Amino acid sequence: MNAPIARRYAKALFSAAMEKQILPQVHSDLHDFAMILAQNSILHAYFYAPDVRYESRETLFEDLLTGKTPAILINFIKLLIQKNRQDHFLNIVREFDILFDHKMNIVPATVYTAVPVDDHFQAQILKVLESHFRAEILLALKVEPGLLGGIIVEAKGKKLDLSLKRRLQELEHELAHDVENVELSKVV
Repeated sequence: MNAPIARRYAKALFSAAMEKQILPQVHSDLHDFAMILAQNSILHAYFYAPDVRYESRETLFEDLLTGKTPAILINFIKLLIQKNRQDHFLNIVREFDILFDHKMNIVPATVYTAVPVDDHFQAQILKVLESHFRAEILLALKVEPGLLGGIIVEAKGKKLDLSLKRRLQELEHELAHDVENVELSKVV
């Protein structure tokens, strides 16, 4: 993975979409294209095929996308093919998402719970996170039975561990420390 390349291409597409005032559409269509590649093994293979002339790949994807997505995204995909940068495509999408989320004041957050949560609990978590970050939260919920109880929240590169598993580990550490202190006091 070469993050600087992906970041540079993502910034270029992002700037072009902003300039044309079609950022949400380009964001959506970029994800649609990534999904098409993920779901269609033939198009995926053709997009990434180093042994197929780039002109043939350009033509196929231009024909496939014309009238369905903005020209700047079509030209961007063609540029990736011309410059043989398709291997960076998924990283470009990730970098574009970071720029998009920042611009739109969206904070992706992942919440891990020991058991599935109901809609009411999910709404409470969402409300607390939106209030804390003062942003729209893009929430992903994941069940992690090993937590035993409680939750772990990951957002903006930070992790808040409120799990029962972590609390038990802390208690274990405290007890071990207390036992050491008691044993040392008996020696002295």
